[in-house]
Amino acid sequence: MSWLRNHFNFFVYPAFMAAEKKSTEIGEPFDVKVSPHAPERLPTELKKLWTLCQEHEVKWTYDVREINHNSGSSKFRETARIHHGILRDTLDSAMASLRHERCERLFLGGRDVWTFVVLCEKRRIPYMFVPELSRSVVGMPQIKPFLLERGFTGRELFLDTGFAGSIPKNLMNHFPGSTFKFRLMSQSEQYIDVHESKGLTNMVDCDPLTSGGKMRQGVDRVRRRPNQLFPNRKTARNEALETEYLAKYWKTGMGEGIIKEVVGHAPDTLQKWKDHPDQGKLRRYSDAYGRFFAITDGEHAEKFMLPNVKETPGFYEWWQTLPEGVRPERGEIVQYFSDKATIQRAALLTSQLWRGIPYWKARLEPDKKGLSMAQWTPAPNNITVNSATNSATTAIYTTSTDSLVATNWIVTNPSITSGTMLAELVPGKLA
Repeated sequence: MSWLRNHFNFFVYPAFMAAEKKSTEIGEPFDVKVSPHAPERLPTELKKLWTLCQEHEVKWTYDVREINHNSGSSKFRETARIHHGILRDTLDSAMASLRHERCERLFLGGRDVWTFVVLCEKRRIPYMFVPELSRSVVGMPQIKPFLLERGFTGRELFLDTGFAGSIPKNLMNHFPGSTFKFRLMSQSEQYIDVHESKGLTNMVDCDPLTSGGKMRQGVDRVRRRPNQLFPNRKTARNEALETEYLAKYWKTGMGEGIIKEVVGHAPDTLQKWKDHPDQGKLRRYSDAYGRFFAITDGEHAEKFMLPNVKETPGFYEWWQTLPEGVRPERGEIVQYFSDKATIQRAALLTSQLWRGIPYWKARLEPDKKGLSMAQWTPAPNNITVNSATNSATTAIYTTSTDSLVATNWIVTNPSITSGTMLAELVPGKLA
């Protein structure tokens, strides 16, 4: 049995059924009988997933980006579109660093780097993957036994998207005397702390003699970003962000205790508690980075993300009037699966990475070849020209999740220029 088939049977299908539950609540492996209505263009593992989606009324999509539930659209910047070649190049460079640093294997910490698991399995590269790891749990005292139980030795090379190496830096607090090696797709140029006393000399990318540790003009990029895999790559930050925007099987790892924190809605909470007679039992607390502000009554806890607080007049001022408290103890490191729709996107990307298919491409339905745009159901009315020439074909892309993410089209009007909407199209061959 190939790794891909095994991965879908033992992980993807059970994770799909356990969507939004704890990752430890995943069910037993199982196989799926393919529906006779499954699209012929899909490989077997995706036909089975398509069947599950139909059974659970989950809309199938070829968009592999993360769903932004707050805005209703995927997180995406057209100017920084990334493809599987960037991930492949990143892994090649990380392997060179692995040999240079004489590390035993790659350490893939956090859900953002899950795509490298597929590539490591494909190339049989030794690695350790801990999707539960995140900035919110790296400071917990439970993280050290959690990692040691997984087999962590400290001789791994950390590979992450970016930007400051905060995870290996904070983990070293749990392993005194250790110096963890790491590489980032993109590393911040400014305001990186210098921690020579803690053995973090490999993290210094700013001049410690300048005021505030800011970058000195004229310092070469290799000194400013010594842990960035491609120090001179100008698009590295956008590429790292696009990697983070890919759909993931899991939500962020977090600490969970007796009192569970839930994300609240600042306007509703302000209206409920501002003049409530029991307001005196509330206590306030926040995280060290100022990313959220929270309240607790000793039995429940609500946290409010910074954008929500800023958009609610009077909330922060009211929050400051509350007595200061402490964050409820988080005794367990947990992680929840994403929703079914996001897992479908991640599974599609898994299949395409394994098969070496650039993930923004999708095969055309054979019976749709030769139809005009108006004859598509649903009509891809969101398509614009990405690049155009006075020839019979042009490459285009779409931001619509209702149509193919990208392909080549034969344009009936060759005078169409870049940035315009296409009126009449005929599906053609893939790029």
